[in-house]
Amino acid sequence: MTRIQNKPADWYRVPRKEVIRRGGANIFYHHASFPDALKATYPEFNWEDSQFVTADDTPRASWKSDADVLNALEAAEAKLDIRKVPNWAAKVY
Repeated sequence: MTRIQNKPADWYRVPRKEVIRRGGANIFYHHASFPDALKATYPEFNWEDSQFVTADDTPRASWKSDADVLNALEAAEAKLDIRKVPNWAAKVY
């Protein structure tokens, strides 16, 4: 069972089905998704869409737009301290 959340980032691990199971179905009349509801409730928190879990509790990465892919790559660069990406396409093998 998912416990009550203490900080905004804890909400990443709560799937939609758990919100509904605990009586939160009305949230979805006002917001298209649980992440949308959280963004409206906690606008000061920098939410990362790729961190939210799906119904099967796996992180949902949003690869629907170039901007989403670029944001994910930039987050990975920062987390892994990548400063320069070599131009692999220019290499001759």
